Amino acid sequence: MVPAMFSGLTKEAILQIDPRDCKRTLVKEELEMIFRACDALWHHPGTKNPKAPHSILTSGKHSNIYIDCPQVLQRSNLCQIMAMQLHYLIQSFYSGPIDWVIGSDSSALGISKDMANLLNVRWHPMQKGPNKTQLWEKATMACGEWVLHVEELLTTSLTTQAVRDGIKKGNPNQVNFVPFIPLLVHRPDKNAPEKIDNSKLIWLLHYDTYVVDPEKEECELCKNGSPALLAKENWNKLVATM
Repeated sequence: MVPAMFSGLTKEAILQIDPRDCKRTLVKEELEMIFRACDALWHHPGTKNPKAPHSILTSGKHSNIYIDCPQVLQRSNLCQIMAMQLHYLIQSFYSGPIDWVIGSDSSALGISKDMANLLNVRWHPMQKGPNKTQLWEKATMACGEWVLHVEELLTTSLTTQAVRDGIKKGNPNQVNFVPFIPLLVHRPDKNAPEKIDNSKLIWLLHYDTYVVDPEKEECELCKNGSPALLAKENWNKLVATM
């Protein structure tokens, strides 16, 4: 059941929500309403309509779900709301020191900065490096400082691990990581870990997804007669099946 604040709101009204009106923990239905208003969430109807189309991800893999967090986070008011929700989330797990908030380049830069503002702590942008690395440059953490690492989405954990590696490599001093990593969306593939460097993954939204590389194994969705479509280019066709 959607709480009264969101009940009956139009798409346009949701996109204009003031962060000052969201100073509480939002339930899953509210978060998903925000994502849908941004054309950022779709999932296959499954057995209700097995021949409905499914999505081709940016990687070329086929999936029964498509989530586009940047469509939400590029809106400053909604990015602030999501940062506030991650703030509430980490408060329920951790009450220790936080000196920095860091997120990956480029998807988590905005939400990590907004969360640093909420916590009144330091922030510094990671930089994309060669071979999918994440680089820490032009700043130094003091010995023993604590880093809260946040991410907007996790599927394989490769980018999240690259951020950790970049921070450690780019700082001459010992860095402590908060033992939790707040995620906006947890959409793990079958090989994704539960922890990154002993920091447990926690999240606002979780989805068990079917993701397959059609060049390596048969796609069951295709096998059942569901056509594979590029999500962004065929968004209206996909959402019409929900």
